[in-house]
Parts: sequence; C-alpha cells; structure tokens
Amino acid sequence: SYFHNEGAGLSSDLILAALAKPGGRSWHVNSTSGVDGNPGDTPLYPLLTLTQALTKAEAGDTIFLNPGGSETVTATLAVAVANLKIVCPAANPAAGFTVSGAGTLALMTVSAAGVHVEGLKFAHTGATGNAQCVLTTNAADRLVVERCLFDDSAIVALPPSMPSRPL
Repeated sequence: SYFHNEGAGLSSDLILAALAKPGGRSWHVNSTSGVDGNPGDTPLYPLLTLTQALTKAEAGDTIFLNPGGSETVTATLAVAVANLKIVCPAANPAAGFTVSGAGTLALMTVSAAGVHVEGLKFAHTGATGNAQCVLTTNAADRLVVERCLFDDSAIVALPPSMPSRPL
C-alpha cells in the first residue's frame, strides 16, 4: 500500500482518487514490486518504472509513484503529455520517489502544457556543474512543481563561471 495511515478512516484508494486529475486514468509505479509488463492501472499490478508509465500515459492522466521508491535513469525522462500529473504521495519528498542519474544528464524534460510534478526527489550522482534536474521547453506552460527535493550535493566540479565558494 502507498499509505501507512489507513487506520485514520480513509482508504488508500479514496486518497489516490482525490489526488488524481478528474477524467484521466491512473497509472501506478512501484519500484520494488512492480513489473513493466503489468497493466499498471491499479496498485495491485503496478509498473516497475516511471519510464514505462510515461509511455502509457495520455493527456489528463495521473501517475502515482511509491514512497521510498527510486529509478536510476540513463536517458532523460521525457514528459511530453499535456495535463499529466506525476505524484508521490509521501508527506516528505526526502522519503518520496527518487529519480537519479549520473553525469550531465537532465533527469526530466517537460515539453507539454499543464504538467504537475509533486513529491519527487531528483538527485545527481557524480555530476558536473552543468547538470539539470528538470529541464523545460517553451511548451511547458503552466508547469507546477510542488513539494519536490532537488539534491545536487554530488556535483563534483563547478563550471568555470561559477564561484568556488558559497555566496
């Protein structure tokens, strides 16, 4: 289950339904128990990766990511579907779903309008100073990034234009 407080009177299905965009489908990712060959449309049969969920999502859909889960990407996650919501329902994004990648890889590129990203942690490993967590294009109108954590503490070198000490 995504939630540890189900005894509080609300079921996890009710909470997930409240977080979803109206009218769209829900996709579920669990990096521990999921399988990318699963349908992914219920928490019982989740997908393994956000990468796979992005290939299935259509305009107006919501992708739910398991708290504490993670995905290490070797190619940028391309969010090119309008009005897509990507959410990890963790109270603290440090305990949310982590997207990590090495080098100068942009972890996520948003090129669609109305995208909402919530509760994720983006982390670079062994990155250089010109690495981006989330890159946007001109088409990313009305992008909402809420309760996300951007961890660039693993950057090993700064570009020549950056100061070598904190400002």
